[in-house]
Amino acid sequence: MAVTGIASAYAASVGINPGDVLNADGSVSVGLLANSGTKSGLGITASAGTTPSVDGLTGTRFTQANYYSQAGVLNSGATSNALPETSTSWATNTCAQTGTTGNCQNTIFTPTGGPTFNLLGDNLAADKNIASQAWISTAAGSASPGTLNIPVGIFGVTSISTLLNTTGGVTTGGTAVCSNGALVSATGCTANAAAYATITFQFNATDATGATGTNLFETLALINGVTQRNVMSGLGSYASTISSSYATTDTIGNSYTVTTGLAYSSPIGTAGTSNSPPTTATMVLDYQIFPVLTAYQSDYLVQVSINNYGTAATTASTFSQELLSGLTVSTASSVSTPEPSTILLTLTAGIIWLAVPRLRRRRN
Repeated sequence: MAVTGIASAYAASVGINPGDVLNADGSVSVGLLANSGTKSGLGITASAGTTPSVDGLTGTRFTQANYYSQAGVLNSGATSNALPETSTSWATNTCAQTGTTGNCQNTIFTPTGGPTFNLLGDNLAADKNIASQAWISTAAGSASPGTLNIPVGIFGVTSISTLLNTTGGVTTGGTAVCSNGALVSATGCTANAAAYATITFQFNATDATGATGTNLFETLALINGVTQRNVMSGLGSYASTISSSYATTDTIGNSYTVTTGLAYSSPIGTAGTSNSPPTTATMVLDYQIFPVLTAYQSDYLVQVSINNYGTAATTASTFSQELLSGLTVSTASSVSTPEPSTILLTLTAGIIWLAVPRLRRRRN
């Protein structure tokens, strides 16, 4: 496991995902490495079935995406300024699994006022055409949903932050998912016209893997134009706005206020060989912060799952495909964890404060 920052000295378990990174504020950026453990790999596809990645990701109809060469993301265009990264380049980061450099750990990105994320790949010229930047759904409609399961295994999570957008995120016709995250087949479910996907959080009071004990679930809708927007804002009729916060309910009636924000934006330039992006298009990466119910904050967050139901259409341009670039979780200790020396100093000061009046009384 990669550990950074002085918070590591008193932090709880970083989780069961080998690529997890402990951030300086105590939050954990969850590893999303692909099957091969390098910047390229097999992905998670329907033909491959349930194929685990080096970081334990499983699912169907999700594959590694590339912000550059894949037409479904930037229409073969490129950003006019570097993708978000720190001064630590991909080529010199240490791979947590093997101890080698240059083929595993990735880009740490902290948007202004937002969570810290661990991105896959970066904007180095040597790898920008093959680096795995994100995970994208390839589901071809509601009859064949795409699912991405990301193991976490961290205790006491208070909030879950995603760096999540869509490709072709249309704002009408989403009849597969209800506004509270349930499928439209559920009794009493009201469809949300802009919902095509859900996000599910799995909790367990005793088992970090969810293999034993009782698993509990929170499922919320991902709504185009509210929770998320198209990665190329301003492209056609796709969702180009998000809400700064919005109230929602899960499938069992619990209420939440989800916070969203812009993490990164850049004009699209250098048109590719096909489907050249419009000159007014802008690449955006947005974050979403999902609070965890108090009842589940004393449990393990077992995993996060994204389910993409797409549309009934058969052409790629009309899919509402999910594009996941990062996942970060925070615990109560992420906010404030006093060091042992601070606790000792406080206790000592308290004892002295209590003793002074007694000494004065004795003298009198």
